[in-house]
Amino acid sequence: MLIRFTVKNFLSIRDAQTVDFAAVKTCKERLEENTFEVGGVRLLKTVALYGANASGKTNFMKAFHFFKDFLGQPQPIDPDIQIGFVPFMLCYETIQQPALFEIEFLAASNHYRYGFEIINTAVIREWLFSKQEEGGKDIPLFLRERSGETDKIEISDHLKSARGLEQRTRSNTLFLKVCMEFAVKEVEDVRHGIFNINGLEASPKSHDYSAQLLFTGELKDEIESFLLSLDTQIRRLEVSETPKDVGRGQVYPRPYQVAVSHNAYDLEGRKAERTALWSLGFESAGTQKLFALAGPLQDALAKGKMLYVDELDAQLHPLLTRHIIKLFNQKETNPRNAQLFFNTHDSNLLGAKIYNSETKKYEHLLRRDQIYFAEKDAAEGTHIYSLIEFKDDEGRAIRNDASFEKDYLEGRYGAIPFIGELPRTQEEK
Repeated sequence: MLIRFTVKNFLSIRDAQTVDFAAVKTCKERLEENTFEVGGVRLLKTVALYGANASGKTNFMKAFHFFKDFLGQPQPIDPDIQIGFVPFMLCYETIQQPALFEIEFLAASNHYRYGFEIINTAVIREWLFSKQEEGGKDIPLFLRERSGETDKIEISDHLKSARGLEQRTRSNTLFLKVCMEFAVKEVEDVRHGIFNINGLEASPKSHDYSAQLLFTGELKDEIESFLLSLDTQIRRLEVSETPKDVGRGQVYPRPYQVAVSHNAYDLEGRKAERTALWSLGFESAGTQKLFALAGPLQDALAKGKMLYVDELDAQLHPLLTRHIIKLFNQKETNPRNAQLFFNTHDSNLLGAKIYNSETKKYEHLLRRDQIYFAEKDAAEGTHIYSLIEFKDDEGRAIRNDASFEKDYLEGRYGAIPFIGELPRTQEEK
């Protein structure tokens, strides 16, 4: 379960920015539906990130992806291979400074805090802490620091089976990665907790995970039911492996081919006995987006994972986006407390309300601590902040019955595009 994630000096994110899934205690709305308690801490099920185009929303998703990818890749054979990340490039000082990534999460009832600082040639610092409960004392499992050309890794007695792996850790790789490669049992829960975070980026390969789950038969019924329930008219899905060589030395870029089945009809509109079958590529952009979402989404709900999605609302009707949020927020459809972090431009979610039969009132779909905004400062660095933290011009907090959507679109919370006047033509001048 994700508690918080922090990133610094990565792409447009200059200063340290944190998305926090810990529910704010003063925020009481939709407590039983939109939050859950585990390990002594109450966490949010969903967090939405709003902001103008080019505000850095996607860069936060890319930070998640880089963090997992760097930890998950095999240790490079060559110690001179560069790590390959892009720092904040609009400041001469930050180009030379390390990037920071840190994650705090729950796994097997333990709290863990893991992070690292890197430059393109080496890991500068790395740390892993554990504690038994929220508010308890941090216990270091290992601490790593680079001085000049020398790495110093201090390993505590809580991680004693990892001793000796310091010599196997190259300067351009993570010590935790080496511990995982050598199956150190004390970091098994850490590995499971971190790799229970999955992402869906806005990329051509986004269909592949759904196709893989269908091909293996895992969650096939759930994926088909999800697509059928959203009025896509798809009756059945068929997945086959793509031949690696498709002729003339060309290699097909996708590992699976997906075909969809629809009902067929006669000229009078009567349903025929046969069905129509064609490639997923012939479906609308919205249906293809739903297929890409279906696998990661159903996997997260079934196994209690955390899912981050770039541009959740792209190609989707606002009611479909709202339905997906409800799947995570509702107890009935999310019994394992899966979490969802997404960025969006869909302001309808800010205005959406749900009737609470206990209070007999309509309440916002999203709590104030579930709504984040991304905005760039005067030096073009991305900052993120939550609605629960926001204060108006008079220093007052935002009320839970405020008109979130209207106020956001009017610019009261910031994080909207500034639209200047179009340049005039020579004739207009």
